[in-house]
Amino acid sequence: MTKTAQVREYFREMRQSTPAACAHALGIPADTVRRCVETLHNKGWLKRVGETRGLYAFSQLAPHKHGRPFTLQKKLWRAVRMSRSFTAWEIAQLSEATLDYAKKYISFLRRSGLVEKVGRSGQKAVYRATGDAPGTVPVMRAGKPKKELARQDLLDLGWAMMRAIRDSDMDQARDLHGQIGEKLQTV
Repeated sequence: MTKTAQVREYFREMRQSTPAACAHALGIPADTVRRCVETLHNKGWLKRVGETRGLYAFSQLAPHKHGRPFTLQKKLWRAVRMSRSFTAWEIAQLSEATLDYAKKYISFLRRSGLVEKVGRSGQKAVYRATGDAPGTVPVMRAGKPKKELARQDLLDLGWAMMRAIRDSDMDQARDLHGQIGEKLQTV
């Protein structure tokens, strides 16, 4: 493992730290660690934290090469496709992603119907890919999809209608029922 890879792994585990603390923990000369940190920062693996001089945090997203922002998701998807069954931890290790990001991507894949939960191994959930795999990498984008927002709107309206019924406000309940019907036609 290269020194840069060792430094990257240190920051992945620690989440945030200083180059001096990294050098001390790994037993690598401070100048070498500073160069590695600068390289990792330039490639997008590390981000400076606030105004504090020398404090860096591991980035949740892997760096992208030549303007391709979804390199980490491509690695995660490849790891999912390679594995017969897997845990989030195994996929994170295979793809060099953080455990949190791997869990978010697996959750996205589950909502998309591309991954299903098949059991547990100790306290870890075990998943497997379904047979509905697309030819391209499924891309998780920031924000909620419109369909998910519409579903949340319907749930909110449903709960509001239930509260109106509980409070014996039938006019309000009928109005909300109408709104739910309109929403269902647009989804």
